[in-house]
Amino acid sequence: FTPNCTHRKSSDKYKEEKEDKPKVRSSALVADKPFVKETKLKEGITPEKAEEIKEFTDFDSTGFRGITKETNKFFGVRYGYDDQGQIEEVYYPITRDNELAGYKVRQIPKAFSAIGATGNDCDLFGAFRFRSGGKYVLIVEGEHDALAAYQMFKDYSESKGSTFVTAVVSITTGAGNPTKQLQGNYDFLNSFENIIIGFDNDEAGQGAVEKIVNCLPKGKVKLAKWTKYKDANKYLEENDAQRFLNDFYNAKPYIPAGVVASSDLYQKILD
Repeated sequence: FTPNCTHRKSSDKYKEEKEDKPKVRSSALVADKPFVKETKLKEGITPEKAEEIKEFTDFDSTGFRGITKETNKFFGVRYGYDDQGQIEEVYYPITRDNELAGYKVRQIPKAFSAIGATGNDCDLFGAFRFRSGGKYVLIVEGEHDALAAYQMFKDYSESKGSTFVTAVVSITTGAGNPTKQLQGNYDFLNSFENIIIGFDNDEAGQGAVEKIVNCLPKGKVKLAKWTKYKDANKYLEENDAQRFLNDFYNAKPYIPAGVVASSDLYQKILD
């Protein structure tokens, strides 16, 4: 673990294990059945470790990035503090089959690590809160964007005297290649009438959209274009929930690149 260390040496245990392994697979084994690679799920967090995290964290984010304690508690997001009481870590709970599998940990400002299982074989962040499906589900790129979007939806519903809140979930693997996780959550997403993709309005986020649309239920996908800020959390921080809601409800059905929507065709004929 010394910085810039280049010394590497195989341990005696590793050498023994390597010598014990057969160099060539048995021909009889090959003849009996084809080789099938088994996918082993990463071991989830232990109850003891989960309790340990709860002992030094809390739901109170003291307004960090505009998120309320109530919203954090709903999603189970916890915060760790330094000696001065400032937030230094965020613990996002990740589930598998709706049970806690691990925590995705964010070291402020933006260094990520994991405790337990948090990858492709897990549920989308927040999915455990919306298991009954519904009319809309918004998929965002980051966990804090999910918190912010949910909070804005909830505040708007309450202002109208309604209890309806739009479901919001987030990928947990980043915009690099979220396809596998979304494929694993196909049934969950298909339980909604409309699937709105609201990834970040930047090159990485928009590039990811092209990768994921084909693995989502056909005829249900719409794209939300954030017209003023990069992501949902920024709308909350700038106290611009109305613009966020307008962008959400103006989401358009996905149309592959190079294809012209019928709604746009008439103007192009006039032009």
